[in-house]
Amino acid sequence: MQVDRGGYLVFVSSIALGGALGYIASEKDLVPHLKKPEAPPPPPPPPPAVSVSAPPPPPPVVDAGPSCDDSIGEPDSCPPIGLPTVEGGCGPLAFNRCNDFKKLMKPKVAQAAVACLKKLNYAEQCDPKRIDLCAHQALMNACDDPAGTAVTTCDAIAKSCPSSSASECRLAVSGLREVGREALADCTKKRCADKGIVGCAAAPADLLR
Repeated sequence: MQVDRGGYLVFVSSIALGGALGYIASEKDLVPHLKKPEAPPPPPPPPPAVSVSAPPPPPPVVDAGPSCDDSIGEPDSCPPIGLPTVEGGCGPLAFNRCNDFKKLMKPKVAQAAVACLKKLNYAEQCDPKRIDLCAHQALMNACDDPAGTAVTTCDAIAKSCPSSSASECRLAVSGLREVGREALADCTKKRCADKGIVGCAAAPADLLR
């Protein structure tokens, strides 16, 4: 079999030329390359976990309790008049002092003073100092004066009775009605030396009879 040499050379040259042109086109990026598929983006991070625990309970409400109020109260009845002095008694001493408590003290303070007085035995009810102690204890447990007038009254009392205790005066005045405050101020003017604020606060009505 004879092969046409001229045609064969043309065929070989065509193949070589095509390969060369293909290489050049590839190097010059004349023929688009197939891109590799991109990797998928990473999944988003999971959302933060939501706490399902119950919220903390509110702080407990502390009951402040009722405010101090000496205007509320009802003193008990007074002890009966005792035997006259000629018969070994002290007559109306405890009875009169009990009514002084009701007249001069605020209701709740008077209630405490009368209750103390009625707990005393008969001999103690004839002892003025023991009765004074009931009055003093009741006044020293009085509520602070919300209006602040006790301070003004005690400032005036201190001028006529410098030895008076400011704290005891303020408590005593806070537990007295207006008529009791007037009696206390009058007592300290006349009896400061021998009774002082404590004695006058316990028995301010002695000068009114």
